[in-house]
Amino acid sequence: MHKNTIIFDFDGTIADVEPLFIDIYNTLAEEFHFDPIAADEIPSLKALSARDFIRTKLKISFWRIPWILRRGQQAYHQRSDQVAVFEGLPAIIDELRQRGYRIGILSSSRRATIQAILDRTSITVDFIYESSLFGKARAIRKALRMEKITTDRVAYIGDEVRDVEACRQCDLEVIAVTWGLNNREALQAAGAPTIDQPTELLDRFPSCL
Repeated sequence: MHKNTIIFDFDGTIADVEPLFIDIYNTLAEEFHFDPIAADEIPSLKALSARDFIRTKLKISFWRIPWILRRGQQAYHQRSDQVAVFEGLPAIIDELRQRGYRIGILSSSRRATIQAILDRTSITVDFIYESSLFGKARAIRKALRMEKITTDRVAYIGDEVRDVEACRQCDLEVIAVTWGLNNREALQAAGAPTIDQPTELLDRFPSCL
C-alpha cells in the first residue's frame, strides 16, 4: 500500500539548530557544572546517540535530564527567532503536500516553539505532536492512533539514532538525513537508509494522488 503521510522530526531535520543548541548547551554547562562542547569535539560527538552523549559527555545521572531539558527548551523558545530552516525545505514540504501527502511533525521540542518557526518560515503542516526525549516510540504510536494512520501508510524522516530506534520499535519506515545532529555512519549503523540532500525527498515520494 502506498504511503500517504510523512512525519518529520524537527530539530536537525527541518530546523538548522546545531549552532544554537551548542550555545545553549554551553550556557547550561556553566549553570549545571558539566563540561562545555569545544568546536573540535563536534565531529566525534555526531557519532554518539543521545544516550551515549549523556553517558560519555555529560557524565550525569539520567534523573537530572528532565530539569536540564526544561531549561534548554525555555532558552530555545526565547531564541527561536534565531533559527533558520535548511535551504529548500519549505518548498519541498509544500511540493510534497501538493503531491497529496499529509505532513506531520513529531519532535521533543515544544509545539509552541515549532509553530513559531514554521510560521516565520512559511511552512504549513497538517499536525504536530510532542515527545519526551526518550519517548518517541510512545509518541509515534499516539500520533498514529490520533490521526488514524496505519504504519504501512507512513514514513518518518529524522536525523538522530533515537529517531531510528523509535521507528524500529514501531515497525515504521524511517529515512535518516545526514545534515542533522548524527552523522551518516551512526545512522546507518542504527539500521536506517540515509539521504544527503533535501531534494532526495522528492525522489523518494512521488505523487500519491
